[in-house]
Amino acid sequence: MPDAERGCFDNDEVFGDNIFKYQTKSERKELIAAILGAHTLGSANILNSGYHGSWSSKGSKGVFDNDYYRTMLTRGWAPDLAIDGNVERNQWKTVDIGGADHPLMMLNSDLCLAYDNNFEH
Repeated sequence: MPDAERGCFDNDEVFGDNIFKYQTKSERKELIAAILGAHTLGSANILNSGYHGSWSSKGSKGVFDNDYYRTMLTRGWAPDLAIDGNVERNQWKTVDIGGADHPLMMLNSDLCLAYDNNFEH
């Protein structure tokens, strides 16, 4: 799996260079974005990955929909550093109004999808 801390660089290296090596750079980006869309179904747990939180809104958790992408683009994000005291685990948290009862998170490997230049080496 890609290193979430390295963002789209590692997404492209792991998925693009191995699974989608015969596709164009643009096609790779689309396919990688589609794979990461599976995050809409789940959440991260410190014991499993070192990260904590959900990628989808409370009503969409566990539902295969486009909430992952909507949340990525419509919410305000700020760094959430050293998760559970681990300086090697950093993520993003929502900082806009609402959602205190269901904290949302994104990783560098998620939010980099919103920026075209993150696929360049």
